[in-house]
Amino acid sequence: MPRSRIQTSAVLGHRALLLLMAAAACQTPTDAPAVPDRNPPEEVIVPSVPCATDLGRFGGFQWQARSQGLSGPGPNTWSACNAWLDAAGLHLRLNRTAGTWTSAEVYTTGVVGYGRVEFEIATPLDALDPNVVFGLFTYPGGTLDGQHEIDIEFARFGATAATATNLNYVVYPGAPLSGAKGLCSLRWDTSVGASVHRFLWSPDAVGFQSFAATAVTSATTPYRAWRFAPSGAFTVSHGTWPLHVNLWLYGGKAPVNGASVEIVIRRVTYDATLPSTTVPSTICR
Repeated sequence: MPRSRIQTSAVLGHRALLLLMAAAACQTPTDAPAVPDRNPPEEVIVPSVPCATDLGRFGGFQWQARSQGLSGPGPNTWSACNAWLDAAGLHLRLNRTAGTWTSAEVYTTGVVGYGRVEFEIATPLDALDPNVVFGLFTYPGGTLDGQHEIDIEFARFGATAATATNLNYVVYPGAPLSGAKGLCSLRWDTSVGASVHRFLWSPDAVGFQSFAATAVTSATTPYRAWRFAPSGAFTVSHGTWPLHVNLWLYGGKAPVNGASVEIVIRRVTYDATLPSTTVPSTICR
C-alpha cells in the first residue's frame, strides 16, 4: 500500500477514536444501564412432600407449614396441605375441604433483622375477595404478640365497596405501648400479573415499597410506598424475628364469591443492606 494511503488511514483511525472518546465523555448517567435493585433466588427449589409441615428451603430459609385447628386470626382452621413448594415457588391455598374452609400459614425457622425483606408475588392481588387476607410479615409470637410486627397485608377486611382500600402497611412497636401501631391503608388497583413488595427496616424507621413490576432497578418508581418514622414513646421493632406468610379468611367468613384462592410467591429475599430506591415521607398517600 502506498505510504500516503497508510498515513491517511492512520489519521482517519485516530479521528474516529477521538470521536468515540468524545461521545463517551458526553454520556449522562441515564445512558448507563440501570443497577438491579433486587436479589436473585438463592437456590434451586426442591418440591415439598404433600401435606408435610416441613416444606424445605426457599429463599435461603427453612420453612414450616402451620397445622392447627380453629384458632386466630379469624378464627381459621389451618392445614399443612394448603402450602407447598415446587419449581414455581411457594404456594398458599385457601379452599373448602369436606365442608370446612381451611387456610394456610408458613414461617421460617431462621430470622431476619434490620435490612430489606422482599417478596415477589406471581399472582394478581388487586381483586382478592373481600373476606380474603394475604399477609407478609415478621412475627415474634408468644407473649410478644402485638410487638415487633412489620406487616404487608392485602385485605379489604370484609368491605365490599369498589373503592375500599386493600393494601395495608402496618408497624407494631418494639416495646409495649398499648393500642399503638403505625398504619397506612392504600389502593392496590393494578392488575399486573406479578409484583414486588418489600419493607426496609432500620432502627428509626420502616419504609414500605410495592412495585407493579418484577425487574426492579435503582431507578424504578414504586407504585405504592410509605415511610413510618415514629416519634415519642413509639420505638421501631428491634431484634430478629421469623418471617410469616399467610392466607386466611377475615372473621372466619367464607369468601363472598365462594371460590378457592391460590397465591404463588416466586421469590423471598433478605439482605441486611438497604436499596437505593427512595421512600416517600411519613404521609400516607
